[in-house]
Amino acid sequence: PGDRARQDLARACVMGAYIKRRVNLALLAYDSERMSPVELELALRESCEYLELYGTTCRLSSNRSTAAVDGQLLILAYDLFEAAIDAALPSLQAVMVDLYVDCDLLMLKLVLDGGTADLPANWEAQRIAAVGGRLDLTHEDESFFARLGLPLGGGSR
Repeated sequence: PGDRARQDLARACVMGAYIKRRVNLALLAYDSERMSPVELELALRESCEYLELYGTTCRLSSNRSTAAVDGQLLILAYDLFEAAIDAALPSLQAVMVDLYVDCDLLMLKLVLDGGTADLPANWEAQRIAAVGGRLDLTHEDESFFARLGLPLGGGSR
């Protein structure tokens, strides 16, 4: 029972961090249409810290771009991260996150190992299409891969 209670508490912390950071991104986007991707990086980093308490190994890399990005794109990318994590728990063993801006695209790549992340192929298809983005989801053995590309000028109010 002690291990189960610890795992439940850790999962609650993971979800709590997501809610806190998601609200923060929404408030920032409300105040300023364009934001730095560093805000998303900070949200991902905090979520990863709580995932590590859960027992999941995490690696996060970012090119620390200072580009001005529509805040709705950052929220969309964070929503993808949370949906994949939520679908993969409790068996998730490792998470690798790459966040970068390249060629006028905001890119978020996720690799989840050991979990059973099973997002539908059309996950948030309308939101992604509305901003001219693209999402590729694949499974290979015990790994789940997500690659989200969003044009920097995208987003709708």
